[in-house]
Amino acid sequence: MKSCRQELHSSITYGGFDLGTREQIFYSKFDGRRGKRVVMKTIGV
Repeated sequence: MKSCRQELHSSITYGGFDLGTREQIFYSKFDGRRGKRVVMKTIGV
């Protein structure tokens, strides 16, 4: 089965996502029960 890589890059300011007025983040999965991997990279002070 083909692997699908999905990425999200977003700024976080004061503990929350730094999104514009009309920006939102949605997460949906339609591939059944599979293991997921989350990698977070912190850049800055």
